[in-house]
Amino acid sequence: MRYLVWMDLRSGSSLLLWLSFLFIAAMALSGTFINIYIFRVDHSVAAIGKFNLFEYLAFPVAFWLAGKLSSRLPEIWFLRLGVILLTLFFVWLLSQGTAPKVDLALLGLLYGFGQGVYWYGFNTLSFDWTTWQTRAAFQSAMGFAGAIATTVCPFLAGVIISKSANYTGYYLVFALSLALFGMLLLISAKANHDLHGTRLNMREGYRFRGDPDWRRLWLGTVAFGAREGVYAFFVSLLAYSFTHSEEYFGTYSLVVGALSFMSFFVVGKFKKKKVSPKVYLNASACLLGGLSVLWAVVASVAYLWVFGVCTALLLPLFMVSYQTMVFNEIEETKRSARHRSAYIISREMALAIGRLAGVGLIWWASLALPWRGVITLYGLLGVSFAVTALLVRKVQFRSQKGAYP
Repeated sequence: MRYLVWMDLRSGSSLLLWLSFLFIAAMALSGTFINIYIFRVDHSVAAIGKFNLFEYLAFPVAFWLAGKLSSRLPEIWFLRLGVILLTLFFVWLLSQGTAPKVDLALLGLLYGFGQGVYWYGFNTLSFDWTTWQTRAAFQSAMGFAGAIATTVCPFLAGVIISKSANYTGYYLVFALSLALFGMLLLISAKANHDLHGTRLNMREGYRFRGDPDWRRLWLGTVAFGAREGVYAFFVSLLAYSFTHSEEYFGTYSLVVGALSFMSFFVVGKFKKKKVSPKVYLNASACLLGGLSVLWAVVASVAYLWVFGVCTALLLPLFMVSYQTMVFNEIEETKRSARHRSAYIISREMALAIGRLAGVGLIWWASLALPWRGVITLYGLLGVSFAVTALLVRKVQFRSQKGAYP
């Protein structure tokens, strides 16, 4: 983690990075294989679609409720509450055995609600604990730390699952996630955050007529969410459908994660230069969109590797640039900065709309189309990268201290 030191981040943001590293590690261990676990138990892509659809339905509701409580509760507590809810989810999942007795919709709602509460706390704290000058560095460091977790943890989980009899490996992996959540809660006791006390006014997050740049970023988030929601689970499903091996997907995640790790490091270096985020975003969006569309033509293990390697190298450039643009837009005026909770929740609503649309399409396709047609639809959803770049091309930033390139 020496990489985090030379970024000159505040102590609060450094602690937030450590907390998020543990969170992402726990989620990478179990979250990566939850969809494969459901597929093995239910033998249905539609079941996975149902679980993810209700997961994404819970996300915006969790953000909104957390925002309503934010004037009474410091944001650090939302990180803790989210972890507690996810702990309950994994305990519930472990108690079900190999034949879940509850509706996948209920499991999806609890899983999504826990994540939504956590990420509300993370987003507000990362906004408060970074500045206009350090935000891109923080996003790069966050991606760097997350890439380490997503490189090692899925590989470790894949080995454990493949070397264990029946579903024993899944139970061990879920239990490891619970242990990491416990560590996160203990370390979070060191974090303090003052109560801001600003009452949530959601109308501020939808001032599209008065802030056309925010409207463009909001619509761009909807477009990106259509692909992002499906990508979160479909790549693991593709790998398993091609190979029927959790260990193979673990190895795939190790290689792809290592490349992503390197990419975030390089992006962190380049982001020190005074170049508009839109330059990086446009270039990466076009390449990522083209790579995704090729799934409509080529669907094989070989292309899975090509797609994974190229995405690992390009996606960090897109994500750091776009997240930096969104947060800088929120900080553009004193009014928008004061109502940052409303803006963050509004952005999450946009992401949820896109996610639900994307997952809904995949769910429908899994019921109406052959497997090859589902893969083709997944590839076409990758066009959302280019749509996002097109929507935000006219965004112009002006900070409270002057123009931003």
